[in-house]
Amino acid sequence: MWTCKQCGEAIDDQFDSCWKCACEVIEPGLALQEESKKSANWLLSIVAAILAPALADCIQSLFVSRAYQAELYHMSEPAYWIVLSVRALLTLMILVAARKFHLRDLWVWLGCVAVWLCVARQAQVVIK
Repeated sequence: MWTCKQCGEAIDDQFDSCWKCACEVIEPGLALQEESKKSANWLLSIVAAILAPALADCIQSLFVSRAYQAELYHMSEPAYWIVLSVRALLTLMILVAARKFHLRDLWVWLGCVAVWLCVARQAQVVIK
């Protein structure tokens, strides 16, 4: 079975075109390659979404006096990981939305790092 790219209809392997919209299948093997490519893109997006706020935290720690003591203290708390996971989820949603609009993933990701860095700077000012 293969799925028509144009209308989403399920078609038997014995047919090379869709009965509903007359769209032709490129090749049965290419459909599997495209599915594995989508899986790899999702995995890459998830890893990038986790790394964006983590990188922002690392950059922020360079600007904080007594940086290593402060970051080690915060990383041992469960609240730090909860906040990091929320920021990672928001970053993933932004990356997925950007992909739908065909924006460059790297620039969107760097923008997310910059936003999380600004948020971390503002949080530092509020805490002081």
